[in-house]
Amino acid sequence: MVEAPLEEKRIFLVVTEDKQKMLSISETVKSHIHKATIFEAYDVPEALFKFRNVVPHVIILDLEIAKFSGAQFITDLLQSENNNFSVIFTSELPDDELFIDQVVSGQVQFLTNYKDEIWLNQCVTKALNRLSQDEKSEFSLHFLAPNELLFKEGVQGESAYLVKRGELMAWKSKNGQRVDLGKIKAGEFVGEMAHINKEPRSATVTAVTDCELIEIPFGSLDPILFSKPSWSKALFVTLSKRLKLTSEKLSA
Repeated sequence: MVEAPLEEKRIFLVVTEDKQKMLSISETVKSHIHKATIFEAYDVPEALFKFRNVVPHVIILDLEIAKFSGAQFITDLLQSENNNFSVIFTSELPDDELFIDQVVSGQVQFLTNYKDEIWLNQCVTKALNRLSQDEKSEFSLHFLAPNELLFKEGVQGESAYLVKRGELMAWKSKNGQRVDLGKIKAGEFVGEMAHINKEPRSATVTAVTDCELIEIPFGSLDPILFSKPSWSKALFVTLSKRLKLTSEKLSA
């Protein structure tokens, strides 16, 4: 049985007997998630076979699949040794109280409209973030869908982020109006000033596109920068760019 780290690839198992639904979900995931590998199954026995070969990071499935219970399938998997995966049920909320603990922890989500691309993408990023946070490491991956919040102005910060993919926007609220401060692109840091200045977040940052970031807790930031020269260079470039923009605004 193979278990792949999120850094190398993101493995999805989509289980539904509806071929159009399968195609729609697979295309949405591939269009938003970098390094996505998708395995498809049209019934529970096929899904179990593929699960035993490669443990997926995220399982997307129906509650009922070709006369089998998708809920029972997940219940059995959760009781197995390899139960560190996230689940998205593409169905209406059940009348019975299913997976209450897993819903609270974020391991299980219910998506009532799989055709809603924005909602599906948000469920997927939440599912991947839960897994990334469970990994024991000095840093972890963090995923955002377009328009999702990274952090809010005035809140005490706990982590800095290095943008691997995508684009974000930093902005402040002034007299009830949003004032854009500038975009943060791949290869740049964001959120590091709260660590340097020991102050709350000075701006709100939201995703413009699908984003993949490396989240570094403040307690790990200094030793990691010391051990990774390329990340130190990225921080230096980020700070130099912001200093230049500030100087241009002051001289304008």
